[in-house]
Amino acid sequence: MGIRKVLMMLLIILIFSLLLPQYSRADYLVFDIDYPAAGMTFGWEINNSGSISGYYHDGTSLKTTTHGYLYDGASYTARDLPGATQTRTYGITDAGYQTGYSTDADGVKHGFIFNGSTYASFDVPGAINTYSYGIN
Repeated sequence: MGIRKVLMMLLIILIFSLLLPQYSRADYLVFDIDYPAAGMTFGWEINNSGSISGYYHDGTSLKTTTHGYLYDGASYTARDLPGATQTRTYGITDAGYQTGYSTDADGVKHGFIFNGSTYASFDVPGAINTYSYGIN
């Protein structure tokens, strides 16, 4: 590689480094999410209030029972759809509505929205399973 190409690449890198916004480590907060007594915990989405929607496994295998949760920055609240064998929560709005899916006794997945007090389950017409990962 010639000296001109090396200098041109260095110039391009310098220009991009000056044009791109600068972020420091202080702009981010990294912390563990660990549902009490869970084998594995997954945080999926965080809203503007800092509440986190996710799910956890009873044991350390991915084949163990899952439960949804809400973490408000201080404590965890389980989210288990009544009658479901498994529940996973994924999306969360700034108003605290959560969405996810549950599994029934026959192994069929159903989407749901939880408004803080009531679950509304739904299925896509003609679909074998319905999954809900996000909410706006």
